[in-house]
Amino acid sequence: FWYVKALCEVNLGENQKAIESLNMGLTKYKGPENKWKGASYLLIAEASIKIKDYEGAIKSLNTFIDYRAKTPNLSQDEKELNMGMVYALLSQCYFLSEKPNFDEGIKNIKLIAQNRYKGKKIPDEPIVQAFFAMTDASLKANRPEIVLDFLKTGRATVALEPWRMAPYAQSLVSFGKLARDKYSADEKAPAAANWLKLSHELLTLVPDQAAVARSVKDTETRMGTKKNIDDSTVTYN
Repeated sequence: FWYVKALCEVNLGENQKAIESLNMGLTKYKGPENKWKGASYLLIAEASIKIKDYEGAIKSLNTFIDYRAKTPNLSQDEKELNMGMVYALLSQCYFLSEKPNFDEGIKNIKLIAQNRYKGKKIPDEPIVQAFFAMTDASLKANRPEIVLDFLKTGRATVALEPWRMAPYAQSLVSFGKLARDKYSADEKAPAAANWLKLSHELLTLVPDQAAVARSVKDTETRMGTKKNIDDSTVTYN
């Protein structure tokens, strides 16, 4: 009852009420008879993110991770859930918090990559958005070295095939310009060289149109050799 009630409340935009309903259900039914426990933690996180309570979302997501690790009889949905999606949300929340926790955020981006192809495949969107959240937080904190250091070892996480990067080109250009503006504002500042380098690194992730066209053609060729692939399936090679 409490989970279904909260689900309706989230759909109506009443996110604080949804969190209260979910907590009520978790309080009343603490044992294994509560089949909605894992889903409740995730929905609390979703509702918390919608009201920008990132600390609340972090707490709920970490509770879900702990619950999943310690519960022997998970539901089928919980078993099939790709934890990369959870780590992607957790990473974004660490970066979006009032005081960003870069260490935890980056740790979770790496966990996204490790879990990317386990169980149900996850799309590119949550991975790229976690990277963008990190980039935005580093710009606001005046710490270009955060993203530069990440790209030294984690570039492959976000440097996707050109056709997969194309939807994010505008955001990459915008971030690249913001980094360039930081450089132009004070070219003699200690961090100026890093801002210029960050601008360059972000812009090199933007694919050109010819590369996108070639990438689409190559992907169509590969897909043509595969049979019985559902339209919703994300195929990686």
